Amino acid sequence: MSTETPSSELPKKETRRESIARIIQGAAEKVEREFADSANDWLSCFGSKIFQIETYLFGAEAEFGPDETEVIKDRLDKLTERLMELKKLYHSKTDIPPEEIKQELFRKLNILG
Repeated sequence: MSTETPSSELPKKETRRESIARIIQGAAEKVEREFADSANDWLSCFGSKIFQIETYLFGAEAEFGPDETEVIKDRLDKLTERLMELKKLYHSKTDIPPEEIKQELFRKLNILG
């Protein structure tokens, strides 16, 4: 008797696009949770979401195509630049960006857009 699961019953492997979309969708909750549970400042917690997306994007040109990959990378670069600007103002655990800035960053994180 075989214990192998038929391929039709295996869970579908998530594409890189789906993985990135999942990160973006849950980012606000995850950033706030990481901020509450760690010694990291808020912007570093947000930066961890950028890092996760960059990890999925690495080598994803076959899925996205070169043009879309370039657009996404450009959006991430601009978001990273903005994050570095803000880190000059909000650089410690007690320096929390105002809600308007948080919302701006989450909007810009929607790089699939």
